Amino acid sequence: LVENRPKVVIDNTFDLTPEDYRKAAFATGIPFRPHGLFPPNDKLLTKLSTDPTFFPFMKHVPCERPHEFVVAPGCWASGDSAAKAGLDVRHFYRYPENGCDHGELHGAVRAGEGAAICLHGYTSAHGGSIETILDECTAEIAKCEFAPTATTINFKVNLKKPFPLHRTCRILCKIKSISKNKLRIVTVGEIYDAEDDALLVTCEAELVDVARISSQTQEVANKMRSNGAANKWNGM
Repeated sequence: LVENRPKVVIDNTFDLTPEDYRKAAFATGIPFRPHGLFPPNDKLLTKLSTDPTFFPFMKHVPCERPHEFVVAPGCWASGDSAAKAGLDVRHFYRYPENGCDHGELHGAVRAGEGAAICLHGYTSAHGGSIETILDECTAEIAKCEFAPTATTINFKVNLKKPFPLHRTCRILCKIKSISKNKLRIVTVGEIYDAEDDALLVTCEAELVDVARISSQTQEVANKMRSNGAANKWNGM
């Protein structure tokens, strides 16, 4: 779970909240994508974009400024760079409704030639491309609801039907459970064909809050160091 990031960025993750993440992400929305794969007036994307209960957003990451985030630059799984490569995913958050404890991630996605098993001969997306969509979306709902530093540690997917290229599909991701110690979260995701509502893919992802784990690990290490036991414990 060690990532190659500047220390100041790591230090700024320890007290980030889902509210911080939503504030930054919603303020950005979804800017125009020069390499977007959706046709003009796409039915699902128009519905999500015009419904005031859905908040469009993009993947953000912590930065050098406390309690602030930036759009993930050059990400191969989200944004215009991903659309250029063959995956155009649009995230929308909806706050809890009808007595639910947690909000949901709704979305639209289109897979282009770059997501295919290979060019010229296949009309469906590669399984790895499909898994990438849900890996990204289940992490985003965890960041909006649980912790901005939620990181996937287990991921299970069931590919029920071929995933079509150049066809709009609908995404739904929800929170399944959060551990009592607030260190782990389980999210579930589904993708449907937007035209006939056929279920194409399901998944379940387990994530951990790496910032909380890191801060607790450091706290234990400091206590043991003050007791002269630092050399007997390596933090694992």
